[in-house]
Amino acid sequence: MKIWLRVICGLFVLITFIVALRQPISIIILIGALCIAIKISSSFSESATIVLILVVCVGFGLYLNSVSPLFNQKIETSGFNHSYLTVTKKDESSINREVINVPSDKNAKYYLLDKNNNGSLTDITIERHGSSGVTFSKRSYSCHTNEVMYVGTGDTLDDMKNSKPDKGMSKIVPDSIAYYIGLAACN
Repeated sequence: MKIWLRVICGLFVLITFIVALRQPISIIILIGALCIAIKISSSFSESATIVLILVVCVGFGLYLNSVSPLFNQKIETSGFNHSYLTVTKKDESSINREVINVPSDKNAKYYLLDKNNNGSLTDITIERHGSSGVTFSKRSYSCHTNEVMYVGTGDTLDDMKNSKPDKGMSKIVPDSIAYYIGLAACN
């Protein structure tokens, strides 16, 4: 049998053992699987035995990686929000929505869901994607008096619709979240 085939087989076994070290019980399972493969293949040729061992190692490595992924580590980056890369069921409603720029809340993305002008007030419904998840809010803006009132907020649109509104209008603080959403509401 060619030496390179034995070397490749040995490397696969070694790599599989190293990967199995992440899960202690996996080493016992791997040794058992290899012993069974060697026992079964004792009547086979040497190359058939090596192929069987390779198949066991690769199969076990794939199984182990599916249980405990080796390449699933998060890389910490400061100042960069990755939340827009993940599309979940809640995110589907914002895929084609207008993004509202809110520099005072850099760790979140805001999407305009609805904008309604009711005479002197403009109602705006927002979907916010942040580190705590997705939330919805509806605000009423008086663009002429520079005031805002929360109409509702919640983790879902239904929660938002069922929440209690503020009792009255409040002045908008410059550079606040309400200020930047107000820019979208009043344009």
